[in-house]
Amino acid sequence: MAEQVVVFGVAGKSYALPIDHVREVVAWSSPTPLPGAPPLVEGVVRLRDEVIPVVDLGRRFGTGRVRPDAEARILVVEWDGQVAGLIVDEVTEVMQLAPDQVSPPAPIAVDPVERVVSGIARVGERLVLILDLHKVVHRAAEAVATASEAGGDPVA
Repeated sequence: MAEQVVVFGVAGKSYALPIDHVREVVAWSSPTPLPGAPPLVEGVVRLRDEVIPVVDLGRRFGTGRVRPDAEARILVVEWDGQVAGLIVDEVTEVMQLAPDQVSPPAPIAVDPVERVVSGIARVGERLVLILDLHKVVHRAAEAVATASEAGGDPVA
């Protein structure tokens, strides 16, 4: 059965998340810093009546900070009742991936990015790394929770 994914770019590479985890895509806006948070957590943003933590995927993957320009976006994602924003360089498309397009990642993963990859899709001549959202956000979610407990409500 085909899987629908949102494809986005970080540091010149293509990544994807299953669309059922992506609540919406919003334009980049400058987050409010969260005291005590690790560098990959840019801070929090207010999205309508909700304050959500945002994670810079460039920093998370060790490729450097996502450039905050007109193409940058925040993917608002949901998992296990939690919500967060993932800052990416660009969102390129929504596509269907057939099972025969997706291969499992190599069993030996040295690169920190590969530990969060659940599959690799061949789309034409390019490779798209399909991310495991739980693994991508796990460390960041723990850090945000710790910083929030230490500092209280970051946005008044």
